Amino acid sequence: MGIELLWVDIGHFDVADEIWQKRVETWSAKWIGQAMLYRNEGEAQRLTAHRQALAEGRADALEDLVHTLNDARLKEIPMDQLRNLVLLYTAQILDEMGDKKKEKGNSSGSLPSPRKT
Repeated sequence: MGIELLWVDIGHFDVADEIWQKRVETWSAKWIGQAMLYRNEGEAQRLTAHRQALAEGRADALEDLVHTLNDARLKEIPMDQLRNLVLLYTAQILDEMGDKKKEKGNSSGSLPSPRKT
């Protein structure tokens, strides 16, 4: 026939703005969800470490109290003086805990306030 095809063009494709907006929303929702997951995992690890540190601190305080009592028994301290020694040591521990609480603000996992009777 004598005709040679030099170029074929399929035209122009266009996507409506609503479709693009939905794609962006879907993509951003995925990334926001992933970021929230990482953030929550980090917060859970922080809370676990904080509670573990509190428990270890209380265990250390209790261990110190037991050692103090054992030392006092070796010295044959009278019971009323021993009672005063325990109260004094307990007051020191509570003062230290109060100072730490003031420095860091009120934290979860702390000891409840004593009740007045």
